[in-house]
Amino acid sequence: MTQLHSQHQLSDDFENAVFVLADEPQEEDGIRITATDLQLCAPVPLRLVVLMYWRAREQEGQPRTAEAVWSALTELGMRGDDGVTPVALNDVRTAVDFLLAEGLVTPAPASGGAR
Repeated sequence: MTQLHSQHQLSDDFENAVFVLADEPQEEDGIRITATDLQLCAPVPLRLVVLMYWRAREQEGQPRTAEAVWSALTELGMRGDDGVTPVALNDVRTAVDFLLAEGLVTPAPASGGAR
């Protein structure tokens, strides 16, 4: 059994501890996904995929619509739940509507469509 060899008790060390996230990337280096994002999206994996593509398109100044995200996903060969047919546009629209309703993404400017 290991013993703590210190002049301070273990509880004192933790009470005075300072925790710092040192390895967290800067936002411009990637797409920021928080624990809350993951928790809200977890039941439906497509939500997380759409969230990442939406935020990437936002960073790059590309159109942010369900149709634009769907087009990118189908070009990459993403399949629907059956694993055979391409992901459905309606499924991507549903994911976008959820993300907008939860405030996880911001609507595109009116000229680019808000879907």
